[in-house]
Amino acid sequence: MNAIIKGGFVLGMCALLSKIIGALYRIPLTAILGSEGLGIYQTVFPFYSILLTLSSTGIPNAISKLIAEGKNPKKVVYKSIIAFGSLGLVGSFIMTVMAESIAKLQGTADASASYTAIAPSVFLVSVLSVIRGYYQGLSNMKPTGISQVVEQIVKLIFGLLTVKLFAKTPAQGAFFAALSVTLSEVAAVIFIIFYGRIKAIRPIEKEYLSVKLKDIIKVVFPITLTSVMLPLCRAADSFLVVNLIKRYSDNAVSLYGIYTGAIESIVGVPVALCYGIAVSGLPLISGKKDGNYHKKILLYTIITSVLAAILTYVFSGVAINTLYFGMGEVEKVTAKNLLKISSVSVAILPLVQASSLVLIGKDKLYLPAFSLFIGLIVKIILTLWLVNIPTVNIYGTAFSDIACYFVAAFLNLLYIIREEKTKVIMPIVKNAVGET
Repeated sequence: MNAIIKGGFVLGMCALLSKIIGALYRIPLTAILGSEGLGIYQTVFPFYSILLTLSSTGIPNAISKLIAEGKNPKKVVYKSIIAFGSLGLVGSFIMTVMAESIAKLQGTADASASYTAIAPSVFLVSVLSVIRGYYQGLSNMKPTGISQVVEQIVKLIFGLLTVKLFAKTPAQGAFFAALSVTLSEVAAVIFIIFYGRIKAIRPIEKEYLSVKLKDIIKVVFPITLTSVMLPLCRAADSFLVVNLIKRYSDNAVSLYGIYTGAIESIVGVPVALCYGIAVSGLPLISGKKDGNYHKKILLYTIITSVLAAILTYVFSGVAINTLYFGMGEVEKVTAKNLLKISSVSVAILPLVQASSLVLIGKDKLYLPAFSLFIGLIVKIILTLWLVNIPTVNIYGTAFSDIACYFVAAFLNLLYIIREEKTKVIMPIVKNAVGET
């Protein structure tokens, strides 16, 4: 339990600091870019997130799991960097080549330059993710947490300076904001490499299990499949929401920017805090030391996420007025209503993440992906229905997100509960059969 709390605290505090810095960045950035520039900037992220997820997002948890299970850390890292670094390069190349086509398809042709600016990040994060997973597998959460803070600091400094000094149009502002993301990843990679050299952190010498590339891919693939589902939700929004709202309104991009830029930035703070609990507990479950650690992870997550959801709802007006004072009054009203609705997501999304990692730790690698896939289908159906109603508008996106998370959490927990009941009932049945 102490390992979960300690690791969760380190990741949670670093996540909180990262989000605070991110908010300090987002507030003036929103004011400088305006809702249109913010909308262009945010349009880039769904497709970027998919490529990022395919080449990197599932890697830290997969590497952490493999090392916790006793695989040779050095060989895991070496083979993973070669494999996923190469995949990251391919992702960066695809984003660069297809930038203009994707932007036009999304209905925001001005976003093409932003795609090119952010493309190198796909490769950089691939390498960064492997190294983060290495340390997480050794139950050292500091490199992951601190490198996240470094990312935000660099993005804040470079992003605000370049957007303020050089951007003449909303599209140019989005370009420099996207470029700052790439530079922040460069800084994080440099930091985490030097961290290892300075601290000279190495695993305790012992007999390790051999590992092949196919063993790594066998674990990474289903975890990545799970991780890609949430970015797919955002990708679905980027293609559907703007085009649906454009049918009856001229401010589609602005509304999309408010939800994905302002609201999700706030929602991301409590969600990130809760996520640290699950990540720190994964090595314990994967290392076959699970003395009901999964129950503690789920319990801690439920308590913290529900509390965070209540606070998000109660202080929604204060948060919008304080963080986004540059918004117009009509936009503020929309943002406040969206944040109140999204407070439900604050309660459910961390439970999706925690239950997914519990299942992954127990080697049920494909179940979380299946749950989120069903949730994604529900989300797309609701988005097509709700957002297409003028009186519902952008609020349909928030409702569809809640439905997606609820379905995924319900299916994950259903399997976990069923498995627990089986563990209790089967010994009783065996004893009864033995006695007869």
